[in-house]
Amino acid sequence: MTVFPVKHSKLLCQPEHLLPRSELVQLIQKLTQNLVNITDETGEFLLRLDDGRVIDTKGWAGWEWTHGIGLYGMLHYYQQTR
Repeated sequence: MTVFPVKHSKLLCQPEHLLPRSELVQLIQKLTQNLVNITDETGEFLLRLDDGRVIDTKGWAGWEWTHGIGLYGMLHYYQQTR
């Protein structure tokens, strides 16, 4: 196991939390709700490819790598807080 030194860093050695836990949980819940309910009503974020395909990069009508990143973060949050 590799142990990384942090004693030289004032930021990493802070005993205090930047936000109270309740506020942090509230922000994560808000972020999760916004991610789950995100839509592209105007089509502004549709990616039109020259081969004719149209990729929904914002809503859930299609799948793009950004969706995976959001779900990956939600999975790790769930695993840490269940």
